Amino acid sequence: MAEIAKLGIVITPGVILDGKLVHAGGIPKPDKIEEWLSAWGRDLTAQRPLRSRAV
Repeated sequence: MAEIAKLGIVITPGVILDGKLVHAGGIPKPDKIEEWLSAWGRDLTAQRPLRSRAV
């Protein structure tokens, strides 16, 4: 729980992309996920995987 609190997540689940908290407190909608990926200029078929984790 301490790690979650350090990341600013008050309500789980939380989504962190490239070390930045982008969502907390529910399952994100697919269009929101696409928006995040576009903002980072990533392509789902890119060679370099996106670092992500759900907590």
